[in-house]
Amino acid sequence: MRFINLLLIFFISPLIYAADGFDFEKTKTAPELRDAYINLNNRYEFCMDQRKRQLKPIKNAWLASLSKKDKGFVLMKLDDIAFNRCVKAETTIFNDTLVKYTIETQNFEAIETWVELNKPFRPEESQAALKKLDQNEIEKLSHYPQLYAPFKVMEAAKIVTK
Repeated sequence: MRFINLLLIFFISPLIYAADGFDFEKTKTAPELRDAYINLNNRYEFCMDQRKRQLKPIKNAWLASLSKKDKGFVLMKLDDIAFNRCVKAETTIFNDTLVKYTIETQNFEAIETWVELNKPFRPEESQAALKKLDQNEIEKLSHYPQLYAPFKVMEAAKIVTK
């Protein structure tokens, strides 16, 4: 559980605070960028709150058949997919606005920071484990109603049934 919380802090915190160093007041695009950042930040909070919901049992024979470790890797991947789905629209708007800002100012610092903060953190062990698993099954699971929005991985692991 502690590992999951550390991962969440590692992944999400930089994204929430990435725009703090941007000077929103000096450019034509600044108000648009500020609004996109605020909307993205609000959406991140909403998506994080989605994890508080109570999950119904997850009935899937394939997922139930996995080892505890592989099940954990799959559920972390599914939560990542769900979270990215949850913030996709606002992230796209922020990205587009940040590109406009960069073009307008010719200042690449903000976009370089954003790119650096968005590099995926994928431990080799989890990547290797996920590559061995059926990607079609993972894709199907990502559309299960209880796994479509962000969720608590540890709670989900406890309620997987055949």
